[in-house]
Amino acid sequence: MGIMASIAEFYSQNLATEVMKGMRQKASNGGTPGRAPLGYLNERRFDDDGREIRTIVIDPDRGPHITWAFRAYASGEWSITRLAAVLNDRGMTTKPGPNTQAQPLTARSVHHLLRNAYYQGTVTFNGVEHPGRHEPLIDPVTWAAVQDMLAAHRNGERSRVHDHYLKGTVFCFECGRRLIVQSTQTKSGRVYDYFVCHRRRDSTCTQRKALHIAIVEQRVEDLYRSIQLSPQQRKRVEQVALASLRRRQTINVERLDSLAEQATAVETNRTKLLNAYYAEALPRDLFLAEQRRLTAERARLDRERRRTETDRASLEAQVRDALDLLEDAHATYASASATVRKQLNRTIFAGVFLSPESPQIRSELNEPFAGFTTDPGASGND
Repeated sequence: MGIMASIAEFYSQNLATEVMKGMRQKASNGGTPGRAPLGYLNERRFDDDGREIRTIVIDPDRGPHITWAFRAYASGEWSITRLAAVLNDRGMTTKPGPNTQAQPLTARSVHHLLRNAYYQGTVTFNGVEHPGRHEPLIDPVTWAAVQDMLAAHRNGERSRVHDHYLKGTVFCFECGRRLIVQSTQTKSGRVYDYFVCHRRRDSTCTQRKALHIAIVEQRVEDLYRSIQLSPQQRKRVEQVALASLRRRQTINVERLDSLAEQATAVETNRTKLLNAYYAEALPRDLFLAEQRRLTAERARLDRERRRTETDRASLEAQVRDALDLLEDAHATYASASATVRKQLNRTIFAGVFLSPESPQIRSELNEPFAGFTTDPGASGND
């Protein structure tokens, strides 16, 4: 009986080793060991000889929702809680099992989903990453942007209770620090929103009063009346901007070649690292650390390549469209949505400096808008 028990134990251990070996071999070849994650389906097919072929295909019902979720979160305008709620409203659910029904998504499951490298084409087995053969749902640039957002936000979440399209544009007239949004509730339950200086709490700024948000919005909107783009200025700015784009495009062609060489070198190093690890020439902790470094480096190269590959004709059209809009800047801003207003403010202004003590307002314009003339009758404008 002792001999039979030893044989059974040996058989069990050997079977487990062979199974793990087979799963590792499948992952190293780009296959998916186990059940495909949400957004994909395990599919069985048969060839002409009747042999079974197992493959992974995109779930037509859930795959598009996951692509949308990654792109939405990468924009920086969404929290995970809100993202989960909207995904559920769109009809997104978990996959049903043999004994379980499909369930709505939770914030935790969405956070786990956004961390899964499988969606950008990587198969991870036992902590080791391999290029997968399945079709990715997102591109490497979007994946890297999402990971940066998750790393910057604690637990993948950042409070946006006091969000406003002027945050990051308006600053304190006295100390130059950013104005933040603060809500005050009266005894009757009414809530009023204000902009206050960020240094107000530590008493290092003399600007103590709060600015009502509605007043700040109106003062910034009125500031757009002072932006006057004459036909001569428009022509000059367009010529300068287009000439700069064309010079940059020439440089970008050389930069793209350099990025391609660097990406090839990174992939070569990743392959060598993987081979060294499987040959037991590297300890696991050292391998994982180097693998993370190479993955981050490849993500950085992908982001730079995406920025560099932007079509010059498209950029030139965007410059002309922006200048067309700014020929009547106030009308454009007044009719724009909050999202568009935020983009216009960030593009045109380096900062708008406000004071509650007086109608003083000082603005600093980004290039090439710094050359625009302003209405000399506008009080306190630079």
